[in-house]
Amino acid sequence: MSDKTIILKRLTQRARESSNSKLLDQVNDDFFVSALKKVSEVSNKLGFNLMLSEKHSNLFDEINLKISRALMVNYISIYYVNINTGEYIGYSGSKSYGMLKIEENGTNFFEDSLNNLEKVIYEEDRPIVRKIINKEYIQDCIKNNKPVEAIYRLIVNGEPTYVALRTIRLAENDSNIIVGVRNMDKQTRSEMQAKHDMEQNITYTNIALALAKNFVSIYYVNTVTNGYIEYNLDSEAQKLEEVSSGTDFFADSIVNAKKLVFKDDLDKFLNALDKNNLMSALKVKKTFRLTYRLINNGANTYMSLVAVDLIKDATHILIGVSNIDEQKRKERELEYEKSIARTDGLTGANNKFSYLETEDAYNNRIRSSSDLKFAVAVCDINNLKVTNDTLGHVAGDRLIKDAKILLSSIFTNSSVYRVGGDEFAIILEGKDFDNRFELVKKLNETNKKNKATGEVVIAVGLSDYNKDTDYVLQDVFTRADFLMFQNKDELKK
Repeated sequence: MSDKTIILKRLTQRARESSNSKLLDQVNDDFFVSALKKVSEVSNKLGFNLMLSEKHSNLFDEINLKISRALMVNYISIYYVNINTGEYIGYSGSKSYGMLKIEENGTNFFEDSLNNLEKVIYEEDRPIVRKIINKEYIQDCIKNNKPVEAIYRLIVNGEPTYVALRTIRLAENDSNIIVGVRNMDKQTRSEMQAKHDMEQNITYTNIALALAKNFVSIYYVNTVTNGYIEYNLDSEAQKLEEVSSGTDFFADSIVNAKKLVFKDDLDKFLNALDKNNLMSALKVKKTFRLTYRLINNGANTYMSLVAVDLIKDATHILIGVSNIDEQKRKERELEYEKSIARTDGLTGANNKFSYLETEDAYNNRIRSSSDLKFAVAVCDINNLKVTNDTLGHVAGDRLIKDAKILLSSIFTNSSVYRVGGDEFAIILEGKDFDNRFELVKKLNETNKKNKATGEVVIAVGLSDYNKDTDYVLQDVFTRADFLMFQNKDELKK
C-alpha cells in the first residue's frame, strides 16, 4: 500500500472520528476525498508536494466526478487555504459541467473574505463571520482541536439564504485547510418552522389547559352537521379527555335541559340554545354568555355557559359550561351586606350613607350632562320631639316608621332616604318627577287628615334642578330644605 493511499485512508478515518457536531454529521466522506483530490490538482500551483499515486488515479477520477456533482447541489463554495500564508483557491459548483471549477484565487484569504463581507453577508450575521474568518481564531481552534463552524445568511439573488461554514484540517502538521460553505437554507428554515410550530403548540396547549380548569365540560360543536364531542379536564394527567359525543348537540341540549334546568330559567335556556338564535348572537358578538340554574339534589346550582365562535374554524364553535354557584352566592352575600350597610335599621329606608353615594352619582351626572330633569323633596316629621318627650321613644320610633310608610306609598317610583332623626329626602325622576306637584298635593291632603286624627304629619319642600344655577345636588337640596321649613311653620298653624 502506497504512502498516498495511507494518507487518504487516515484522512477519511479522521473525518469520521471528528464528527462530533450537527454540521459535520451532514458532511459525507466524499467531501474529504474530493478535497484531497483537489489538493493534488492544485498542488503545483501552490508549491505543495502532496501527490496521489498513478495506481489510484482512475478511482479518484470517478470519485471526483461524483463529488463535483454533489457539490453542485449542496455547496455554494469551497476554499483550499494555506493557513500560514493565506494563499487560497476557491471552487464552486458548475451547473454547466456538473463538476468543480475554479472561481477565484488569491494571496490573502482572510483579508479578501472580510473585504467582501458587506457585499455578500446578511447584515445581522456579519459579526459571526468576522469572528470565524480570522487567522488567529482558526489557528487557535486547530491547536485546541476545536471545530470552526457557524450558520449564517448569505445574500443570494437579493434574498438572505442560510449557509453552514465548516473548516477541516487536512492532516496533522499540515498548514492547509478546507473551508466549505454549504447551502442549509431549506433545512434551517424547516427546523425553525418546526421549532416555532412546537412552541406555538405548547403555548396553545398550556392556554387550553388553563382555560379548561374553569369549565366542567367543553363541547366542540360542528355547526354544519350538529355533531359534537364533549371533553373534560383530567387534572392529574393535565390533558383534555373525550368523555362523550353525539350527532345533534342542539337536540340533545333541549332534551337534557327539560330534565335538569331550573323551571324559572328553562325558557331562557331553550331560547339561547336554539341553533338559529345562538349563531345569530355569535355573528353580532364572537362570544355569547348565559347564566342559568340547574336542579342539583333538590337545590339550585348556578351555571355559566360560554359559546365562542372560532375565527380560524368556520364550521365549529366551542361551548364551555362552568359551575359558578359559589361565586354567585358570594356575590349575593356581598350585595346583601352592602344592602344592610345602606339601609336604615329602623324604617328599612335607604340611610344617610346611601344618600351620600347617590349624591356623588348625581354630581357626576350634573358635570357630564346639561339635560337632566329631577327634583328633590325634603321631608320632616312634625312634633317628633314632643312625642318622644311625652309618650316615649317607642312611640317616637313608631311615628318615624309611619312616616317612611307614608312617603313610600305616595312617591312610589322613587327611593326614600332617611338622612336624619326625623328628616327624609327623596330624589324624583321619571313618572314621579312628571307628577311631582300632584304627589306633594297628595301628601299635604294626607297631612290635614292625620293632623286631625293625631297620626304622623310630614312637612315637605320641593325644588327642581336648574342647570343654569345648580352645580351640585346640594344646591337643589338647600332650596327644598328652605321650602320644607316654610311648610313646617304652616302646618303648626
